[in-house]
Amino acid sequence: MRFLGNIVGGSSVETASFFVNRSLTSRMLLLGLPLLAAVLALLFFVTGGSLANFVNRAIMRNTELQTQAMSLALEQILVETRNQLLILAAGSMEQQEMARRLRFRSRADGLRYREVAFMGLTPENRYLLLSYGGEIIAVPPHVALDAPAGPFHNISPGQRPGHVNVSQPLEVVYSMVPIDKSLQSLSFYVLRFSTPIYDAAGNFQGILVLSLDLTALRDTMSLYSSPEAPISAGEKTQMLSLFFDQGGWMLFQSEPPGDNGGEKNLRSDSVRAGFRGDFGRPGF
Repeated sequence: MRFLGNIVGGSSVETASFFVNRSLTSRMLLLGLPLLAAVLALLFFVTGGSLANFVNRAIMRNTELQTQAMSLALEQILVETRNQLLILAAGSMEQQEMARRLRFRSRADGLRYREVAFMGLTPENRYLLLSYGGEIIAVPPHVALDAPAGPFHNISPGQRPGHVNVSQPLEVVYSMVPIDKSLQSLSFYVLRFSTPIYDAAGNFQGILVLSLDLTALRDTMSLYSSPEAPISAGEKTQMLSLFFDQGGWMLFQSEPPGDNGGEKNLRSDSVRAGFRGDFGRPGF
């Protein structure tokens, strides 16, 4: 169907004339196509934003799940260390017997536990045992006392039986330790667990300390941050995890798998690159 009429010349009039002289089908197409394109663009914008939001939420939830799994694994190590300390505290405090039990745990758990120290009320009733290279080494008392971060500097008898205190992460260095008929310096990064010891009459006898090597926590972080994690955030996903102390200092990071990560010293190089100033507590 066509509509005929006299149109006065002019640019806007020519445009109107072009539109009026079209068939109904052509005019519907001319009006409908831009409207359809606008509707499709709006749907694409809304749907694309929703899909991006859903994908981001899924990634976030997967990462949170992997982080929670890591947290539970680290918590399990800490709880096991606490339980091992209480088991040791229930037995004899005699040095040779304690060395035998520490040797057994070193064979079962590797080098997870580095120190066992008993701080009796008198100097002659104190000893320090180190687990190093698969051997149990008795550190001379003067060497243990000379170590600035040694375990014999603080005795707190105001604890109830069965209570376990956990120290801040620290670096401890022992110099001139007799190993294989030579004197060597040993350094460890540890987390110390301590509990009071009482006799059958309820009299305070001293403090028993068991230290956890922080590399055990680092290796667990590395495992749960890698694509081979028991609970992974996605195929071939590599995370970077950092360990902080209560003061907010970065102490160490997870290490990539297959890069001798378990043999590396504790470090935080991945987040320190390009920055200046103090990064991490002294000794870390």
